[in-house]
Amino acid sequence: MDNNPSIHRRKVTVGLLTTFLILAFAHTNLFAQQVAKVTSTTNSIGYWEYLPPGYNSNTDKYPIVFFMHGIGERGDGTTQIGKVTANGPPKFAKNGYQFPFILISPQLKSSYGTWPAWYIDEVVEYCKTYLRIDESRIYITGLSLGGGGAWVYAQAYASKIAALAPVCGGYNSPSQACNIVNSQVPTWAFHGDADPTVNINKTTNMINAMLACNPAPNPAPIYTIYPGVKHNAWDYAYRT
Repeated sequence: MDNNPSIHRRKVTVGLLTTFLILAFAHTNLFAQQVAKVTSTTNSIGYWEYLPPGYNSNTDKYPIVFFMHGIGERGDGTTQIGKVTANGPPKFAKNGYQFPFILISPQLKSSYGTWPAWYIDEVVEYCKTYLRIDESRIYITGLSLGGGGAWVYAQAYASKIAALAPVCGGYNSPSQACNIVNSQVPTWAFHGDADPTVNINKTTNMINAMLACNPAPNPAPIYTIYPGVKHNAWDYAYRT
C-alpha cells in the first residue's frame, strides 16, 4: 500500500472541524447564541440540531454540516437522541464549542444496519424547508457506519453537496464513485491503517475508484491515513 501513488500518509495539523470552519467563515458572522434541540421529519426521522451564534438575530443564510454517527449511536430519534453527541462535531458543540455553521446529526433507527441515502436525504430536504441554509454549502461527514453513510449519500446525491469527508467509512461499493467525481465534489477521506473494525481497504477502494474515473477527478480526492491508529480515526480527523 505504501507504493500506491493514490495513497498519502501524513500527519494532519489542521483537523476536519477546522476545515469546515475555514469553509464557513467566508460568509458567516459569529455572535450570540447556540441552540441544540430534538426535532423530526414528517416520517419521524429524529435528529439533533445545532444553530450557530447569532442565527436568531439576523436573516443570513448559513452553511450546513450533516454528520452521520456510528453504529453504537443508533436509537429511537427521541429519548435516545443524546447518543449522537458521543463523538465528532456534535460532541464538540455539546461541550460548548461554537461553530459558524448549522450542524445536523440525524439518528439512524436501531432497526437499520446501514445508512440508506434516502434516509439522509429526507433530513437534508426537511432542513431546507425551515432553516436558512446556503444550499451551495452543504457538507457531508460521518464516522464508521456514518462514514459509510456519507459515501452512500454522496454517490446518490452528489449534485447537492459542496464537500464530503468520510472517516473510517464502512462502505465498499464504489460502483457509483464517478458520480462524486462528475459533480466535482471535494473529498477528503480518513482512515487508521490498524483499524480492526472497518478494514482500511474499504476507504482505499473508494478513493481508487474515484481516481480511475474518466475524466479524472478535479479536485483530486485527499486521503489521509493515520499510521498505527485503530478504529478511532475520528479522534484525529475531527481534532481542532
